[in-house]
Amino acid sequence: MKIAFRADTRKISGGGHFFRCLNLAKVLKSKKNKIHFIIDKSNNNYKKILINNNIKYFELSKNNNSSSYQEADLEQTSKILIKEKTQLLIVDNYNLNKFWENKIKEKVEKIFVIDDLDRSHNCHYYLNQNISAYKEIKKKLPKNCKTFLGLKYCIINPSLKRKKLKKNKKGIKKLLVFMGMTDSANITLKILKILSSKKFSNFKLNIVVGVNNSNLKKIIKLSKKRKKTKIYFNLKSMGEVIKKSDLAISSGGTFLWECIYLGIPSLVVNYSKKNFKNSDYLRKINCLKVIGSKNISEIQLKKNLNRSMSNLNFLNSWQISKIIDGYGVQRIKQKVLNF
Repeated sequence: MKIAFRADTRKISGGGHFFRCLNLAKVLKSKKNKIHFIIDKSNNNYKKILINNNIKYFELSKNNNSSSYQEADLEQTSKILIKEKTQLLIVDNYNLNKFWENKIKEKVEKIFVIDDLDRSHNCHYYLNQNISAYKEIKKKLPKNCKTFLGLKYCIINPSLKRKKLKKNKKGIKKLLVFMGMTDSANITLKILKILSSKKFSNFKLNIVVGVNNSNLKKIIKLSKKRKKTKIYFNLKSMGEVIKKSDLAISSGGTFLWECIYLGIPSLVVNYSKKNFKNSDYLRKINCLKVIGSKNISEIQLKKNLNRSMSNLNFLNSWQISKIIDGYGVQRIKQKVLNF
């Protein structure tokens, strides 16, 4: 089978769409299944990642006009799908909707949509892995569409292997900070400034900077003034850094699911409204604490972070890890490849 992934790789969209597709592609790829990606004109790091994973890709020409984004995409993507004789198209892009799907369905046998939003689609398979993915979404999909809803189908990097979890008797010593691939609100730098105070000097700090983060040089410069601080950039996998941490400070998103799977609690700055429901549920069952949203001031962020760091009694790695079993991609594979 020939399978294409149409993943949104624009800087403004972060990296969640790309890595979610990449993790699914790793599982679907085989001698029988040929994979190729169709990506936006984007950062070269995405292309390097695909090359390193031996995955063929096609890069669309740059289109900065949001009003004509779908039309231009439709024309270019259609040509690639026809040329490659694509059978299954997997789409993970908030800017492509039912209009686009109605046109593109003529070029492929099956369409698989990955979405976190409450939208109508014309597809054969639909995945929404969020906790708040309600069954009502089925009313907005074709009758025969197969749905994968909730954390049972959560896409986790197949290379991540968790060990038997033990209670952390030593307390919180190692902090991980990751604010996504772009960090448009510059939260990473703000958190680094706060954690550079004497009060937090005993913590070991691992900071992962996304490939689209424009403040990398400033972050590196400030990190040199703080002991026990290490900067990671352009990582192949987040797994090993997560495993080395006792607590993650993140923007939520797809990264949060990997933390939960590995039993790592989090402090979250919500970057997107679609993450609010997930965060609220996870907060209630003591998986995380919300310390702000994207537009939070540095003063308020400092207050919230100080308050949360002084009260970390919510930690329960075993309870956290039970929420995601890590077999989501295998369940998807079994059902999708049987058509």
